Amino acid sequence: MLVLGSAGMTAQDAIKTLPDNYKLQFENDYVRVTRVHYAAKAKLPPHTHTSLATAYVYLSDSGPVAFKHVGADYGVVTRQPVMARSFRVYRGVDEIHEVENLGPIASDFLRVEFKTDPVEPRTLRGKFLPEPFSDATVKVQFENAQVKITRLYWPRNKTIQIADTANPSLLISFTEGSMGNLTWLAKGQHETLSNTTRPAMEAIRIEFRTAPMPPS
Repeated sequence: MLVLGSAGMTAQDAIKTLPDNYKLQFENDYVRVTRVHYAAKAKLPPHTHTSLATAYVYLSDSGPVAFKHVGADYGVVTRQPVMARSFRVYRGVDEIHEVENLGPIASDFLRVEFKTDPVEPRTLRGKFLPEPFSDATVKVQFENAQVKITRLYWPRNKTIQIADTANPSLLISFTEGSMGNLTWLAKGQHETLSNTTRPAMEAIRIEFRTAPMPPS
């Protein structure tokens, strides 16, 4: 199992101009993962939003966050409070926005950008919450022609086998002590996820069903 750490810089403006808020964690031909941090009551100056389809993977509970769009007729859009271990998917949008964390606690999440052929982009919509599983569970929570996102849960002394490896995929940990850790699984790679010490372990798996887009 390859656990991924920080990677090099990209040309994304926010990563360069707001390094305390946007840190690149991993990037390959299929995906770019940025760790995002908005401190309590933080206000961020204008910066570019990703134009790629994206999953927003929430690592902490947090309050509302306002996004003020520059030069757009839809003005301010407020993200409502979110729950740790939930995620949201949305198509890419070319825009510039300011950010204000309206709540008294920080907001931490991963921005997982899909660098693959954007088939059916308008179906990339929805919020998906954690569920109260009790036994080992593999549950598909979202899928379209571009990606498939599965929630994995395995309590102590249980094991999950990842053997359906027709597509490369990214595992994102929701387990206490390793929240947000990343593991890349190449096409054809098998993986055994065992839990011998913790009350429960949890992750989501994002499978990439289409080929990477050519470099722009």
